[in-house]
Amino acid sequence: MSSGRQGATRTMTVCLLIVVAGALLPHLSEGVAVMSVDLGGEWVKVGVVTPGHALEIVLNRESRRKTPLAVGFKADERLFGEAATTLVEKKPELVFRYFRDLLGVHWEEGETESAAKQAAESWLVGVPLPPIVSSSLELALHLPDGSSYSPEELTAMMLNYSRQLAADTAGQPVTGCVLSVPAWFSQSARRALLRAAQLVQLPVLQLLSSPAAVALHYGAFSTQEITTKPSTVLFADVGATGTTVTVVQYVVSAEKNGKTPSLKILGQSWNRGVSGLAMDILLANEISRRFEAQGHPKAMEGLDAARARRSRAKLLREASRVKTILSANSDHVAQVESYIGEKDLRIKVTRTEFESICAPFFPLLSEVISSALSSASLSPADLDHVILVGGASRVPWVQRILQEDLGRQELGKNVNADEAVALGCALRAAALSPAFRVRPFAVTDSSPYPFLINFLKDESNSDATSEGSVVHSPRHIQRLLYPQLSPAPQRKVVTFNRRTGDFSLTLSYGNLSLLPPEFSRVLNQVNISEIQLEGVATAISSAPPSALTRGVKAHFLLDDNGILALDRAEVVFEVEEEVIKEEEEPSTLTKLGNTISSLFTGGEKNETVRSRNLHQKNLSYTIGELSNVPYTASMASSGFQQEDEGKELREGDTDAEGGAGAQEPNPTPGPADAPSPTTAAPEVNEPKSKVSRKVKITRPVMATVTVMDYPTPSTTQIEESKSRLEALARIDEDRAERERALSNLEAFIFDTLMKLEDEELHAVTSQRSEQSSRQPCVPFPVGLMRRDTQLIPRC
Repeated sequence: MSSGRQGATRTMTVCLLIVVAGALLPHLSEGVAVMSVDLGGEWVKVGVVTPGHALEIVLNRESRRKTPLAVGFKADERLFGEAATTLVEKKPELVFRYFRDLLGVHWEEGETESAAKQAAESWLVGVPLPPIVSSSLELALHLPDGSSYSPEELTAMMLNYSRQLAADTAGQPVTGCVLSVPAWFSQSARRALLRAAQLVQLPVLQLLSSPAAVALHYGAFSTQEITTKPSTVLFADVGATGTTVTVVQYVVSAEKNGKTPSLKILGQSWNRGVSGLAMDILLANEISRRFEAQGHPKAMEGLDAARARRSRAKLLREASRVKTILSANSDHVAQVESYIGEKDLRIKVTRTEFESICAPFFPLLSEVISSALSSASLSPADLDHVILVGGASRVPWVQRILQEDLGRQELGKNVNADEAVALGCALRAAALSPAFRVRPFAVTDSSPYPFLINFLKDESNSDATSEGSVVHSPRHIQRLLYPQLSPAPQRKVVTFNRRTGDFSLTLSYGNLSLLPPEFSRVLNQVNISEIQLEGVATAISSAPPSALTRGVKAHFLLDDNGILALDRAEVVFEVEEEVIKEEEEPSTLTKLGNTISSLFTGGEKNETVRSRNLHQKNLSYTIGELSNVPYTASMASSGFQQEDEGKELREGDTDAEGGAGAQEPNPTPGPADAPSPTTAAPEVNEPKSKVSRKVKITRPVMATVTVMDYPTPSTTQIEESKSRLEALARIDEDRAERERALSNLEAFIFDTLMKLEDEELHAVTSQRSEQSSRQPCVPFPVGLMRRDTQLIPRC
């Protein structure tokens, strides 16, 4: 993105965010900053929004706008980002990288350490990893000293480091955060990421998918192009650890408060094998092969594991650099000093050779594009724009494939390919925070996977469960609970009409062909959770004798984090009761209106006017008032439905045992209930009539949920992890305070020495006094620069 575009972006951002807290008293605007974290597979970008300032990307300790996803351990010191990746080439066994994609991953019991390690290296496309073992079905990454950390703990460390950077930039604590997740993140991975934030007490406002974040960032700065006529945009995100193609629709919809721009995901597809990291690995393998062909056959043989890992880390770093340079140049020379012992590596690579190496990715990228369009039921001609996202989207052959498959001569490059996700999440964080007033923009995220509900057919009411010696097993039933790309958040209700006892349900992923092969291979688990509903019979027996049982209802929620869970379960009953139909006297304002109306009606009788007003009054209740108003047949004939708590949950009900469920039918109005214009208006003193209405009552059912896709840590384990992370944070803070003290002391020493050189001080100071002041300060500045020094200056 050009500098002019960046300046325009900042200006538009200031216009976009109207900061409420900044207009209040100064002390009220403190502690309301929010942040975003684009937790990529290889890089982390952090955004922050503070009162009175535009949203911005946070700079790290090295003044860079993105930080490597890496955590290193050196003695009792933790290293993050650039400091950790520098350690990789010296001691790779002390550095953890690419651990985001290990969130929510576990291994089957009985797997050996080598099997788990081999599967993990395959999962990460051959990247050298520290030892990985399976501990109680949970991944643990080990250090040489015997200590180990789970992916959740490492992610928590990185999130806390990001929060410190954001707080330093904002000058105040961060009160909330929106985290990005890749489109392919599973249920267990999303829960694991939330647990990681919980370990460092980071308030998460929402988990937002990367495609939705990019779409929000693009739409927020293209509002003039969004109209009532829908427009369709394809986003091609080629990142470090995968490629995602998303089709998004923008439209302006009419809302109560005016017209609001909105976005909705129409189609989506991905392939984790087509990525910048995969290109680096293929290029590194080719460079290594050519190095061996230069007279160094089997150069890696004979090296111990540590030296081989160091050489591999150096080569991967150089391959990434060469790939970046080849995007703008036709050739470049890969150079690695002391690649194998004292042997240096020097290999020339051309862009044509690099593209031939990546040729296996060409059909895979084309398949992702066509699959995304197919899921949206669109053709390339239906697209209004094609936008590039992700660092690897700058590779020439990637852009060429997109142009050929989509029939485009030009591709949109008007978003920051590296920072679009972080900026979109920051906008979302500001919208969710009560401290900011943001121009409305409706964002509808979606679930990438379909979800099924599984259960056994109820045979309790049938006597034909066995014939002679043959016993029929209960029939398994599956129902589609949420189709693929279901908007989130969304509630669904499943009704079991004939259940009178306890039973169980299983939530699982839908069509396995939608899961990427490496995803299903590593997880090896399609069931998400098992739900045991208990106390159904007790709930039924507690109902009034006249109540009619309407079944057991299980309420499911796909929340705005994309996590599916059972919200509640209950037995629903229906009872009839009679209520007195009361007619209120017209208000003073109504009487005045009737009097004025009668002056222009040519002598229309007051009784007729009053009758018409009374009839109109019965049809003028708002949705919110209907919950306190008797539900009459006349209301039903006028198109009204009685509102009660949870009505929105019944939208799209699925009758799990009888096909598509339906709403309860409204009472059919009888002749007496139908309004007639010829009927005389009731007198004021007419006796009050009684009407019957149906009332819904519920009894809760106990639900026990067993997570099946990933072992949920116990409360004790979570507290132990918190304690470990707090202890490490205290060590880091003590070291930081000591370094600050030494830095201040060193500055004081230099300042004192500079003052001793002042001529005015020479005029009023004896030589002996000057020497006594200078002597204790001279030896210490050199010693203070050493991190292991224990010298404490005495001046």
